Amino acid sequence: MHGERSYLLFRGPAADVGQWGAQPYATDVERPLPPASLTWPADHAWFIAADVDTSWLCVGGTQQLIDAVLARPDLDAEPATHGAAPADDDREAR
Repeated sequence: MHGERSYLLFRGPAADVGQWGAQPYATDVERPLPPASLTWPADHAWFIAADVDTSWLCVGGTQQLIDAVLARPDLDAEPATHGAAPADDDREAR
């Protein structure tokens, strides 16, 4: 990973995602952490990539997983191929 961002690597059960031990600034000031940018299980069977723009994320996995995500009517999901991204004007249309 390179660029302008710093990353931290956390390891643990999925139930601990988001509970990474950030200490509050003070007793009355919470210190929330952003969602994970990259998430995958130990067997690497699937992968989730998210950016600071929380309006989207990318899910990778088996065709069965992708079909299940695409079948969910409550998700605004569309198939993609490696390296492909929707055109900016396609995003505006949604």
